Amino acid sequence: MVQRNNLTLLDADISVLQAIGYCGCKSAAAGYHLYSNEQHLRSEAITLKSSNTYSFVLATDGKAPMPEALRLQLSCGSN
Repeated sequence: MVQRNNLTLLDADISVLQAIGYCGCKSAAAGYHLYSNEQHLRSEAITLKSSNTYSFVLATDGKAPMPEALRLQLSCGSN
């Protein structure tokens, strides 16, 4: 986790191994969903076109405490 512009971010390397459309997605739009245990913390849309490092927003208040364990889920579109 890193702090930038009062945001808490998770920088993650994502490898795109097959064309985005292979799974049936209609575009490169993906949704990410962040959970602590089973509590939903936030969801946002991102564009996954190629392998790259992506920054996922964990918190918009740099002072917010972060749980020790987080689960990041990716899905097609904004689902």
